[in-house]
Amino acid sequence: MDSLRLLIYDSYLTPLSIFESVACQKELLPCNSCFACWVKTPGRCIKRDIYTLVATKISRSHELHIISKCFWGGYSPAVQNVLDRSIGYLHPFITTIDGEMYYRKRYPHTFTLTVNFYGNNITKAEERTAKDVANSSAAIFHARGCVVNFFKTEHEANEHYGVPI
Repeated sequence: MDSLRLLIYDSYLTPLSIFESVACQKELLPCNSCFACWVKTPGRCIKRDIYTLVATKISRSHELHIISKCFWGGYSPAVQNVLDRSIGYLHPFITTIDGEMYYRKRYPHTFTLTVNFYGNNITKAEERTAKDVANSSAAIFHARGCVVNFFKTEHEANEHYGVPI
C-alpha cells in the first residue's frame, strides 16, 4: 500500500509540492448525511466532484496536514466541509474508547495529524477552542498524534513547511 502526506487547505493558498493536496473551495458540495459512503459505496462519497475520494486519500496517508483560517476557534467552512465529506473514512459502527463513543476505524492504518490555524486576531479563547477542535478531530479519525500550530498569516502557515511560496 502506498503512503502519502495529505494536505487539506483553504483553496486560496499556494499548494505545497511536498504534499498531495486537497484545495477546499467555497463552492464545494456539502455533505447531506445520506450515509451512502458508509453503506452503499464504502469509503467513497456518492457526490461526483473532486472530493469524492478524500476518505480514500486519507486511508493512504501516514500524515494528514490541515491549513485553515481560524473561524471562532474552528476550521474554515470550506475545510470543515471537506472533513465532513470524509466521514466515509470511518466505519458506521460505534466503539467506546476511554469511556467515549466513536465510530470504528474502517481501515487498519493510522496517521499523524498536524493542524495549522492562521489569523491575525486569534484570541486566547479561540486558540483554546481550536486546540480542542483539532484534538477532537484526531480522536474522531483515530490519529496517532496531533500537533496544533498558530500563525498570523496563511503565508506563515505555508512557510512553516520550509517551502517557498
